[in-house]
Amino acid sequence: MKKLIFALCLLTNLNAANAERILPTLIPIMGIMTSSNGIHIQVASGGCTSKKNFAIRKDQTTPFVVFGIYRLADDPCLALLRSGVVLTYTYEELGLERGTDFLFQNPLAFSRAY
Repeated sequence: MKKLIFALCLLTNLNAANAERILPTLIPIMGIMTSSNGIHIQVASGGCTSKKNFAIRKDQTTPFVVFGIYRLADDPCLALLRSGVVLTYTYEELGLERGTDFLFQNPLAFSRAY
């Protein structure tokens, strides 16, 4: 019995360690635009997508700032909005001063003219 309990504890710890190593997905973006309010990122959506489903990573090791937007949780809704949704991040949220050069490392999503 002690061996069984030990094995279960070991498996539980291994699964927890592996779960921490799973990285979120760098998503394709449908579009990006800047304004005086911040950066507007157009992403695919099933109808329930919001900013809380994403994380943005910032890399400042180059002469310009590099961002990546990662999906943390799938959108469970099935509406599949053709134009997706636009997420707005203020410059303050991104820790970006006005006039700073930046780019997003995300690939562009496939799109169709309609």
